[in-house]
Amino acid sequence: MPSRQAQAASFVDDAISTAVYNASAPSVVSIAIVRAKSGIPTREPIGSGIVWDTAGPHVVTNFHIIPPLNSTNSLLEVTVTDLASGTVHTLGARVAGTDSIHDLAVLQLLPRAGDTTAGAAEGEPGASGAAAAWVPALAPIRLGTSADLRVGQTVYALGCLPSSSSSPQTPALTTTMSVGLVSGLQRSIPSPVGARIYGVLQTDAVINAANSGGPLLDSAGRLVGLNAAVGRSQTVSARGSGVGFALPADLLFDVVPKIILYGNPYGKK
Repeated sequence: MPSRQAQAASFVDDAISTAVYNASAPSVVSIAIVRAKSGIPTREPIGSGIVWDTAGPHVVTNFHIIPPLNSTNSLLEVTVTDLASGTVHTLGARVAGTDSIHDLAVLQLLPRAGDTTAGAAEGEPGASGAAAAWVPALAPIRLGTSADLRVGQTVYALGCLPSSSSSPQTPALTTTMSVGLVSGLQRSIPSPVGARIYGVLQTDAVINAANSGGPLLDSAGRLVGLNAAVGRSQTVSARGSGVGFALPADLLFDVVPKIILYGNPYGKK
């Protein structure tokens, strides 16, 4: 019997998959936690995220990948691609708000104070040598809808990790993509706090810890879901079974603006 990868390759249109990757990769970020171990900062990649907007700027990811930060010396860092120059930069981030029931978290990127070189061309702010806060030119993910998805539709799961050559001084990214089909709709999975998340998308595209929090895209490169890696609370039989899950995009469109504005999904302080 052909392998699952061979079966996937038989229906992948190279031109479409390459176009989806090239258009969407700059919108996918890598998230890491920085902990001090024996006085030395140690960076641990914890998952992926998507650039939601440039106003925050905000990044959307899974709640379950964000460890508790209160009363610790740990910090969050997000590595992004500067759309203007194609260069990679690492910024600090804070948790702007969460929805643990739906496994969603919104991070706000923190401008890098005193950066007088990165991304600043002559005549632009920061080019004169004055210390000014700076954020890269970011590419928000293209938005689609999960309402009209059909079983059998092709989807693409993207994720992002620091590459092997990455360092704090010269960050570098490796963006990965897997392809599969929508294999189920209106599924339910456990949330990180023990409730159920309903209306979840099921796919045979590979979804794992590395691309958890990354986008699930349609063939036009539009967001239709947010990858959610199989959690510990799910059964052993589900892990490694070739079944992945993603939060539907229409859920994000409802909840994320509330999290950004209020810090929670309820629409009030």
